[in-house]
Formats: sequence, C-alpha cells, structure tokens
Amino acid sequence: MAVETGIKLATYFSPDDDTMGAFVECVQSGKKSIYIADFAWHAPKAKDDLIAKKKAGLDVEVILDATEGGERYEQAAIEEMREAGIVVWLTHSQHGKYMHHKFMVVDGICVLSGSWNFSESASLEDNYFDIIENEQRAALFMSKWTEIRDYAKADYMEFNPWAKEASAK
Repeated sequence: MAVETGIKLATYFSPDDDTMGAFVECVQSGKKSIYIADFAWHAPKAKDDLIAKKKAGLDVEVILDATEGGERYEQAAIEEMREAGIVVWLTHSQHGKYMHHKFMVVDGICVLSGSWNFSESASLEDNYFDIIENEQRAALFMSKWTEIRDYAKADYMEFNPWAKEASAK
C-alpha cells in the first residue's frame, strides 16, 4: 500500500506495509549523519544498524522521551548505543509532559516523520510515516532537533548521566 511519487516521497501505513523494513532501509541509506527524535524506541535491527553506522564514522545522535527511555526495552537499547559511542539524550517536552516527536533526518536531505514510533509494536498498530527527500525540509527538522537537544543539554542533565561528557565534545 506504500505510495511513491516523482518528488521522492514515500508513505507507509502500518500494519499494512513493512514499516520496520522501510525504517531500517532508511537508516541503512545514511552516508554522513543520522539524527533521531522519537518518543518510544524498540527497534533491535535498526539499533544494530545505527551502531554499525556510528562505527563506520557517521554522526549519529538520538533523542528519546525520558519517560519512555526509562522502560525496560529502551534501557537496554540505550545502553548498547551509548557503549558504541552514540549520544542518546533523554528529555521531556519544553511545553508539556512528553517529548512526543517521531522523526529522523538522514544526511541532511531525507526526513522520515509521522505517527509511527520507532518500535516493533508500532508496526502492528495503525500508524504511518512519510519519507521525503528535500534539503529545506531536512533543515527545518534539523533546526527542531537541535532545539530539543539543546533543551535536553540545559535542563535534563539528571536523565543523561553521560551528558557532561557529550556536551564537552
């Protein structure tokens, strides 16, 4: 059911489409950088691919909601990513309780965004995401990503025991 157009746009609906497969493919497409802001994370294959990308020299950083990041599934993945050198920020919203974004920017041109949490369970529920290649859109999402990361650095050091090390880099 995925629809692709001539403007480098693909839309995926779960559970009808292979959303996890498309997400992993998007991660694997990275050549320079991958920046993620997501509410809930449970994507073992994508985690392994992010670690491989980091080891290959890509800039990889992840922001997750602090409430969800404390869950059992997320804790193990966060620790593995951190051990591989990926900075994982845990935060809350600047304007409310949850950091509820769900987007990824790859190589400063490709944006994956929608209602789909980056998790296996989201692939079984009614969700969607778009993958759009557009530098201006990617710049807009990177601006928001940086704003969230800066907020996490300034106000939520207690959720990020490694934050002092990361902010010193």
